[in-house]
Amino acid sequence: MYGLVLQDWVTVSGSTTAMLVQDESDWLDMTPFQDLTAWIQVNEATNAPSLYLETAPSKDDVLFVSMSAGGFPLSTPGVQVGQLQLGLAAVPLAQFLRWRIAPVVSGWDVTFRILLAANAPGMATS
Repeated sequence: MYGLVLQDWVTVSGSTTAMLVQDESDWLDMTPFQDLTAWIQVNEATNAPSLYLETAPSKDDVLFVSMSAGGFPLSTPGVQVGQLQLGLAAVPLAQFLRWRIAPVVSGWDVTFRILLAANAPGMATS
């Protein structure tokens, strides 16, 4: 297993319901990996946006799709763990990984971080 940081502590907010996407410079190249577990730690949230982990084979915005059907609600402080394994994820891990926040109401904010454990083919997944 390899430990990675997809997002260190950050506070983001919005006054509209427009989606917010992680800066391209912070996207991770996941080429060697096939499975990942994500720890999404929320420190505070207002008006509970949802977070999606998205993957794509290239850095074209139109190619990014969510790896899990419902995303992760950021409604309460604490840690959510998501297992996105090759055979179980809605969409398998491609080359690039990023986060996207989809607010449902205007006037939202959230403070969070995302830590990952990833493994490459041939590594144990237990």
